[in-house]
Amino acid sequence: MNAQELVSESIEQIESLLKSIPWLGDVQIEPFDGAYDPGYDLEARVRTSNGSEAILQIDCKAFPRPSQFPYVSQFSQFRNEGNQRSTQVPVLAAARISPRMAELCEEHGWGWFDLAGNCKISVPNLFHIERQGYAPVKIDGPTEVNLGTAEAGRVIRSLLTNKDLVQKWTQRGLRDACSPGVSLGLVNKVVRHLKDQAYLTDDESGTGFKLHDPLGMLREWSQSYQFKDHIRHEYFSLERPSKLREKLVSYLNEKEAHCALAVFSAATEQAAHVRGELKLWLYMDDTFRRNFEKITELKKVDSGADVIVLVPQDLGVFTGEQRVAHDNMPMTHPVQTYVDLIQAGGRGQEGAEALLEQKIKPVWKAANLLW
Repeated sequence: MNAQELVSESIEQIESLLKSIPWLGDVQIEPFDGAYDPGYDLEARVRTSNGSEAILQIDCKAFPRPSQFPYVSQFSQFRNEGNQRSTQVPVLAAARISPRMAELCEEHGWGWFDLAGNCKISVPNLFHIERQGYAPVKIDGPTEVNLGTAEAGRVIRSLLTNKDLVQKWTQRGLRDACSPGVSLGLVNKVVRHLKDQAYLTDDESGTGFKLHDPLGMLREWSQSYQFKDHIRHEYFSLERPSKLREKLVSYLNEKEAHCALAVFSAATEQAAHVRGELKLWLYMDDTFRRNFEKITELKKVDSGADVIVLVPQDLGVFTGEQRVAHDNMPMTHPVQTYVDLIQAGGRGQEGAEALLEQKIKPVWKAANLLW
């Protein structure tokens, strides 16, 4: 789709959206070309029967990138034309608007619509129109990076669990920080995507990059993350979870092993009042899991389990693991706990938001990474 086709189809779409509001009056849409360039592509004027007017200043982009947003300088909210006062709203139009792009539009006070009919356009004191759920128009564009792969997850964990959140990174430095290791080519692809999405930004010297929007990055990763790929083993024990944990801590003091409290069990240690299942949730590598069965005499069950052991798809889940103060039990980093809770079902979403507010955001705020 070339620029002219995009503008033409955007005109049809915005006209259809505005005319679907029966009480709106006159709608006039004017494209801009030639010598006069206001900085955007279309202007849609809406007038109501009571004399109110709104001007939608529409910028059409084939492949909008969050890193380049906003594309047009914010215009004043009001403009006087003769005796009439007009409300102005900048609007982004594209064949497809990603959730990240829609989020940024809302943060900056922009409306948006795509060619499928999805939209969110609000004119103060006049109208609000929002439509979701239409399948996006398919057009060829840049290849997107899959953040749900194990390797991409290692890169994101390294950025979000690093003790120095304001560290200036190079791609080689980030590659070396990943555990298990990844290729430099993979780091390059993921970093380019994260920059495009404005989760990372180049540092002042231009020789590296740093975190810019960890919250946006975490939320996108949590939707791509493949919790279901971990191998789940369910057990029943006549012993209380606290007693099992004592045995586990004692055993871990003697052995080097990949084992940590996970999901709800980690969350209850990391945030107050997280309500989850009364079960012991653990990550373990498979070798340690077999030993764990022996030392605890657990029985595998199909239902009624009180111990859930997850053999991780990727050992990256142990990146940045922390320790419980009172017994030194390993637990997943809060960032890992968050993405697990988001996908775990039950009260996981509720627990994830509590963890985000109580544990994760305060650290980001202290590093000036939230605004």
